[in-house]
Amino acid sequence: MPPPVRHVASLALLATLAFAAVAVARDPGHALRVPTPENPAPIPPEPVPAPPPSGPCADPAQRCPDLVVLVPSELQILRSPSGRVRLGSRNRLVNQGAGPLSLIGRRLGPRTMTVRQRIHRVDGVYADHPLANTYFDFWRIPGQGRFWKLRDGLRFELWTGGPVERFVKGGIKTRFCMRDLRQVPGLPGPRSRIFGACSQSPRARTVKMGISVGWQESYPAFYYEQYVDITGLRGCHTLRHVADPLARVFESDESNNVSQVSVLLPPPRRGRVRSC
Repeated sequence: MPPPVRHVASLALLATLAFAAVAVARDPGHALRVPTPENPAPIPPEPVPAPPPSGPCADPAQRCPDLVVLVPSELQILRSPSGRVRLGSRNRLVNQGAGPLSLIGRRLGPRTMTVRQRIHRVDGVYADHPLANTYFDFWRIPGQGRFWKLRDGLRFELWTGGPVERFVKGGIKTRFCMRDLRQVPGLPGPRSRIFGACSQSPRARTVKMGISVGWQESYPAFYYEQYVDITGLRGCHTLRHVADPLARVFESDESNNVSQVSVLLPPPRRGRVRSC
């Protein structure tokens, strides 16, 4: 007995729909459309927890430094005689903590010292804490002589811009003299310098350097080795200044040691560095 006409039509319709579904699945350009609300709420990014205070600075009774690196400034382009293109910038490192950054070097070799960090408590008592793998180097600056400087005090980095950032290259300079260069308006701290220019003595057995509360250390663009080579690079990039990049110094806040600015490469042959 043949099936009813209505049943045959239903079977034909189901077969047609199944064939269409297979065709759609095989079509790589097909996008499944899902109804969306008129004002969809954006998905918030995953929270990034701030690093806790390091070492002894986890104790609130300690008057620890807080190093804050400000946005790279005074960006300049310099072309070397060999044709290399270099991006220079001024760094500014501020201590906005409750206590000074106080570093004490002790002679290890002819041009090297190990380093301890002196931290005071709120009651005035202090302790010296050895900093692992941290050194002062007796570093030569052409035309100026040698200075005792902190190794890995700050680093210059170039990253690609966009939603997914990628490290491109770093600058040569990583040694810095920690010193009281300028007082920062609006911040508490001593009115006169505590940490002056860095020692140039080749015979010094101990050396002290640091940054007082409310003071900043800074070097201009194109001070010796203070640049990143950008020869041949194109597109949107970010120039980062990273203070204490190896996290060797004890601080009350480890979350504010990086700042950055965007740069569009290649730079114009004349004029200012462009942002993107």
